[in-house]
Amino acid sequence: MDIFSDYDHSLVKDTAARLTQDETALRSKLERLFYYVRDDIRFAFPDDGDFVKASETIQLGIWGSAIRRLLCC
Repeated sequence: MDIFSDYDHSLVKDTAARLTQDETALRSKLERLFYYVRDDIRFAFPDDGDFVKASETIQLGIWGSAIRRLLCC
């Protein structure tokens, strides 16, 4: 599944840095990232299918069932 975790993409790194810039504790950083995904990225299916990279998910603002399965179910 590492094809979906393009954590080294500039959009992913910049988004994570922006969201966690005011936090120092690891747990607080993780919570900020969790709440971003939970609250700001809506569940839907992209036009090109369910399997999109992290950077594409941020760009689209939606996440499909493949990501949901990885994160929670």
